[in-house]
Amino acid sequence: MLEVLEKPEARQLLHKLPVEEYFRIAEGLKTELLRGVIFDKMPKSQLHINFLLILGRLLREQVGNHFEIMSENPLALADSAPEPDLA
Repeated sequence: MLEVLEKPEARQLLHKLPVEEYFRIAEGLKTELLRGVIFDKMPKSQLHINFLLILGRLLREQVGNHFEIMSENPLALADSAPEPDLA
């Protein structure tokens, strides 16, 4: 989907949004900011949720209390706020 942003005709229709502004207006929305553009998040299937639970449990067993594990929380980057399943 991001390859669409590389086309000049698509870029002129977009208005880039700073990460700080996105956090201000997007609270409670099922979206994420990628390269300054807001995208709707895709719904998760039960299979996806089950794999996420299993992977999260395995990761916690491996790292113990040495690291924090985030699940589906936004990462504030320069022009994006992706919400990875696990980080």
